[in-house]
Amino acid sequence: MPLILDGITGVTFPAGGLGNPAGAVAGLTDTQTLTNKTINASQLVDASVTQAKLGTNVAGNGPAFSAYLSGTDQSVSSNTWVKVQLNSENFDTANCFDSTTNYRFTPTVAGYYQVSGQIYSESSSSYGTGIFVAIYKNGTVYRAASVYNTTAATASTPSISSLVYLNGTSDYIEMYGYYVSGASMKFGVSGGNTAFSGLLVRSA
Repeated sequence: MPLILDGITGVTFPAGGLGNPAGAVAGLTDTQTLTNKTINASQLVDASVTQAKLGTNVAGNGPAFSAYLSGTDQSVSSNTWVKVQLNSENFDTANCFDSTTNYRFTPTVAGYYQVSGQIYSESSSSYGTGIFVAIYKNGTVYRAASVYNTTAATASTPSISSLVYLNGTSDYIEMYGYYVSGASMKFGVSGGNTAFSGLLVRSA
């Protein structure tokens, strides 16, 4: 049977014709008929792979970031939630993490993000025996975890990991820490161990 192309726009055929229809149109055999189909230029294969060209719920090249505290330790007060000032980045694929002012991740693609964070609490006799780490979404606690030590002089690194939905426009996430009692606490920079990261695992 002949190959019938009815209503297709945006496709240019070679001067010599299709030749072998089965080979010219990928996935189409010489016994199938393609009727009343429109191929848009945005749907054609090219060298640019963007999120918009991928199927629904495919993560593809969505935003991903990894940030950490560097330079000097961040001094904080006890018994209050304090935002971690993550001022350095390992990577930020879509420029969605603010490492200079608000220290937050505001992705531009709606979907479900896997987020992880940890705070390095240096040892000191004046530090509290407990420290919390939390993922904040839009300014409030979303998930939290803690570590309690028998003595304040013991270093610890509480960590947190969670899946969170972000709408791709106004939703943002940050990392906070909380010391229980103590006099002079700090979020430590040693080894880049006070860190926060996330990536899109499924679009909305």
